[in-house]
Amino acid sequence: MGSGIIGIVAIIFGIALFTLAILMLRTVPRVQPITESPVAPPVPPGVTSTADAVLLVQAGGRVLYTNQEAREWFGLLEEDPNLERLARRARPSEVFLGLCATEGTGRFSLNGVFVEGSFFLCHTTVAAPYWCLCIVLRFLH
Repeated sequence: MGSGIIGIVAIIFGIALFTLAILMLRTVPRVQPITESPVAPPVPPGVTSTADAVLLVQAGGRVLYTNQEAREWFGLLEEDPNLERLARRARPSEVFLGLCATEGTGRFSLNGVFVEGSFFLCHTTVAAPYWCLCIVLRFLH
């Protein structure tokens, strides 16, 4: 009967540990990931006052800012702009992507309308100073 008592004690001990684990999971507050607070777009002075479509692209292809005109031209709603999605609307897309990589100008079709794009290097400071690419698009009449 000695081994039977040991078995019963082991089962009771296991149930107690299981119950303690369940209680701990319910009482300990759940850890939630820290969400980053949105940072104001790093817009250089004078960019927001233009009637042209303006895109600011960080080195590596991350789109930092699009003005309202650019959002309308590219058909962006509330989603974060993605350089690949923007390039899919341009024909030929290589010209648009080339503007996002090298300084100069280029002409391409955007949703069936011809536009001319110009590339400028701009410097901005948000958390730290860094360089970004400013692409200005104008309709060709």
